[in-house]
Amino acid sequence: MTWRMLTAAAMVLAGVAGTAPVAGAQEAPRGRQAFRAEVTDREVRSLSLGADGMLALSNMVGDITVRTGESRDIRLEIRRVSRGATEADARLGLERVRVRVDEHANRATVESDHPRERRAPYSVQVAYDVTAPIGTNVTIQSLAGNISAAGLSGELTAVTATGNVVIRDARRLSRARSATGLVHLANVGSEGTLEAGTIAGAVTIDMVHARRLLIGTVTGAVTARNATADRAEVTTTAGRIEYAGTVASSGRYELRAHTGDVLFVPLGVAGFELRASTFTGRILPAADLGLVFLRKGAREIVGTVGDGRAVVTLATFSGDILIER
Repeated sequence: MTWRMLTAAAMVLAGVAGTAPVAGAQEAPRGRQAFRAEVTDREVRSLSLGADGMLALSNMVGDITVRTGESRDIRLEIRRVSRGATEADARLGLERVRVRVDEHANRATVESDHPRERRAPYSVQVAYDVTAPIGTNVTIQSLAGNISAAGLSGELTAVTATGNVVIRDARRLSRARSATGLVHLANVGSEGTLEAGTIAGAVTIDMVHARRLLIGTVTGAVTARNATADRAEVTTTAGRIEYAGTVASSGRYELRAHTGDVLFVPLGVAGFELRASTFTGRILPAADLGLVFLRKGAREIVGTVGDGRAVVTLATFSGDILIER
């Protein structure tokens, strides 16, 4: 599933669009009250992919958790919970909603298989709990469910349409996205571009290192603390932006909001050129910033700090711009 597909799927679940439902992926309107019988199935698999194997997880509905362990093999726990109006309906859900595990050499694909069926008499959620070697490369895609991953040094991608994404202690994170949910990253890095964002929700990042940061949300706040990047682009339509990070020599940093304040806290000693503008707010640079004004107005300022080699652009339509030490 691509990011566009996941976003469209989230809109379907929210009732924005209508398509033929996937059986067990969501309950019929009567289901939440009528589906009182519950049957659970638990299966544990061992995957031998090596210390730096590749694992792809794909799910329709259910949480996914990935953590690291000392074993060279991956421990995969699959928990299916089926609900129906009767126990027979719930058991039918377990029969029809299966999980496919394809393993070949150092690669494995795990995917929940929900048949397309209108008004299925059951609702099935599938949860994955994974314990993997620290160097495993992991790709996670989900339609509805929370994603949590911690401790991985291999390449990591985590995308869900409806749910939260929480990533900790990941050395090579490339993407963490949700359509409707929060995104929280702590002590993460990337060898290239790190993309983090959501459509409706907040993005919070603490201790991140990447060559390029792409962070954004449509409705929600963006907070990035202890950031290290040569380039950073941070955007929101409705919400506050807070970015505190090291300014690299010749770096480029762009923070843009439509409705909300923008706070920029430069760390380190590198100089930068500042371009700040607001339509209905104030621009408030700290007195000890050492800013030399090239152009100063009520709604726009241009100036330099130190050698001015990096470029910092701060903009909001409705809100204040603050630059602090």
